[in-house]
Amino acid sequence: MGPCAPPYQLSGADTNGQLFVCEIIGAGFGPPRHLHYEQDEWFYVTSGMFRIEIGGELFDARPGDSLFAPRNVPHAWAPTGDGQGTMVFALQPAGPFESFIRAGAELGRLPTRQEADALFEAHGMKITGPPLDVAKTSFDGG
Repeated sequence: MGPCAPPYQLSGADTNGQLFVCEIIGAGFGPPRHLHYEQDEWFYVTSGMFRIEIGGELFDARPGDSLFAPRNVPHAWAPTGDGQGTMVFALQPAGPFESFIRAGAELGRLPTRQEADALFEAHGMKITGPPLDVAKTSFDGG
């Protein structure tokens, strides 16, 4: 369901469920605003530029910048500038995020809004709004 795919930098299996780390290769993709019920999320930009919204506050992040989104706080991100960039993110604890990625990939297409809502809820997350304006949607919004 997005640009984070195996192999992961660290999986839940690697860390006894305590941490999940993945590199995002941004190319115009951005998730809808969402929150994690039981996971904190950390972002670290390694190349390009990303707009990151956490709790309604916007940040323009460049290489070397990092931001933290506590659990239950809505957040979203999107590559800006030329739309290319890489960012490492970590979820603590790992939770069901790998299962979320697999389930999205198994769809073989972008989910409808109803499918996206169900997919997020089944994996401990909630969609709270649309993607950032600079982002292409990760679901069709229908």
